[in-house]
Amino acid sequence: MPTEHILTLLISERDKLNRAIEALGAPMNHRGRPAKAGQLPASVVPVPAQSRKRNLSAAGRRAIVAATKKRWALIRAGKAAKAAVSATAPVALKRKPMTAAQKKALSVKMKAAWAKRKQSKG
Repeated sequence: MPTEHILTLLISERDKLNRAIEALGAPMNHRGRPAKAGQLPASVVPVPAQSRKRNLSAAGRRAIVAATKKRWALIRAGKAAKAAVSATAPVALKRKPMTAAQKKALSVKMKAAWAKRKQSKG
């Protein structure tokens, strides 16, 4: 192999390695999906100032408590109304019990079916 060819291969290999080193050495802005073309990288975006803690006034707290109590009173009133309606609603009727004649007919029918099954098996 001629020396120039080997030198060309080594230089191209060196260039590939340099590009890989640069890619790995570059600081990672963030993990995941890359940013859109128009957006600034995370390192350039200004960090917002710390927000101060918000405090609730005593009047605001009383208003929230009053509204919550009113809401729960309405919920309880609705449950009581439903209970009153369900107490006055007619109860679903149960199935009528079988008469003695119906029981006897069913017994005869089942005994015949069992006897038939027993004959077919043995």
